[in-house]
Formats: sequence, structure tokens, C-alpha cells
Amino acid sequence: MNQICKHLATKSKTLQYSFFADPPWLLKRLHINFSLHSSYKEDTPPKIFLNKFYELCDEYKGFCRLYTDGSLVENRVACAVVSQTSSESVRLPNNTSIFRAELHAIMLAMRLIRKRKEKNFIVFSDSMSSLQALNGFKLELNLIQKLLKDYSHLTAIGKTVCYAVLDPNSHKYTGK
Repeated sequence: MNQICKHLATKSKTLQYSFFADPPWLLKRLHINFSLHSSYKEDTPPKIFLNKFYELCDEYKGFCRLYTDGSLVENRVACAVVSQTSSESVRLPNNTSIFRAELHAIMLAMRLIRKRKEKNFIVFSDSMSSLQALNGFKLELNLIQKLLKDYSHLTAIGKTVCYAVLDPNSHKYTGK
């Protein structure tokens, strides 16, 4: 049982507390590189971002690169993960928030990593808010809990998984 709920009843309200089988202090912190997001976009030419991207890729030479994205068009939502050799996408329920779509894309990346024989991965996401929520251990969000648990499991089986925030407009200068 993943969750034990304790209910405290009052006359008209029930307060619900959740306790999880995996204590938060046992979950591993993600390694997230925010360096591509540190420059002022308005004042920085695209070539500078491209060079920074290449420098980051060089820093993670030998790592399998994965790119994640969530997409919202009208009320239709989907997410995807793409690598050089494979891709996976999922249609999500209508009106799912873009934040949750981005988190689901990161979850797809973890699922792909679990299946792959390689040991070292870098996951690029254009969702600063998702990576900040993961970095900040926002455990009140069940998707964050699941992602942190999956990450902890991947590191326990010998996988190295790093994350990097990518400018949402990076396709203009990386071609990705």
C-alpha cells in the first residue's frame, strides 16, 4: 500500500493526512543544471545560447541525450520524450495543465531510461517550473513524489541521470 490515510472527523469536515511508504529523506535529490537559463534572453544573441548549449553537451560527453516536451493545443494535451534512437509520446486527458504535461514528459524519459542499457543520461526540458518543483522537493504534488521515487530507483540501479533546463525557444538555434 503506497499511502496510508488517517482521517480526523469533525462535525462537518474531514481532514485528510497522507503518509507515504517512502520517507522523503530517503529520496535522492536530482542533479539539475540551470546554466542555460541564466542569461538574459532579450540581450543575448541566439548564437551565444547555441554555444552554451554545445558547451553543456560537451560537459556531458558520453551521456545519452533525451529531450522532453509537453504540448497544449486548444484543450488537447500530449507529452513526448525523444532521443537519437527512439521516441515516445502520450496523449493526456483534455484540459490537463501544461505543467502536468511537462512532468509527464519527464516521467516518460525515466521510463525510457529504465528500459535502456546505457548508464548515463542527460534529460533536457524546457519547463523551468517543472524542474524547479523537482529541485524544490514539492512533495505535495503526487507526480513530483513519483518522479523523485523513480529517480531514486534509477540511481540505486546504477544509472546516472542529470537534467538541464532548455530555453523554450531553443529550437530556433539548436534545430532540435
